[in-house]
Amino acid sequence: MRRVLLAAALLTAASVIGVPAAHADPPAPPTPPGCRSCGGPPVPPTPVPTLGQSAVPVEHVVSVELAPVHVKRGGTTRASITATSDDRVTLVVHYHRGKPVTYRATIGASGKLVKRWKVPRHAPLGKAAVKVTVDGTGDPYRTTVTLLVTR
Repeated sequence: MRRVLLAAALLTAASVIGVPAAHADPPAPPTPPGCRSCGGPPVPPTPVPTLGQSAVPVEHVVSVELAPVHVKRGGTTRASITATSDDRVTLVVHYHRGKPVTYRATIGASGKLVKRWKVPRHAPLGKAAVKVTVDGTGDPYRTTVTLLVTR
């Protein structure tokens, strides 16, 4: 009995003095990185100036399609060109022999131009070159498509 009373007296004295018990609060979290002297939050980052417009010119997205590519003399073919509206288009059709034929047009508000033409009945058989130039803002876009004139 004496031992029980002595143990009870020691526990009471320990709790009054402030000796931590096994179920005490967890320790405080560590201070955040940055300001170690005051324990406050780190300094906000320095703002970086934004860059201006890119010096790289914007390329036009141009699509050229020729159909059909095998055409009989006197037949009709068409060139479909997709580009930015109001761009100027030049088509130069150069048959195997003879003078080249030039067509000029402007891309409409829809962004598409369809140019149809009839291959002359006296056009020479063989390959013909269709040179397409789309001129808008910046450098003009140029490509050549082959057309085959058959009997």
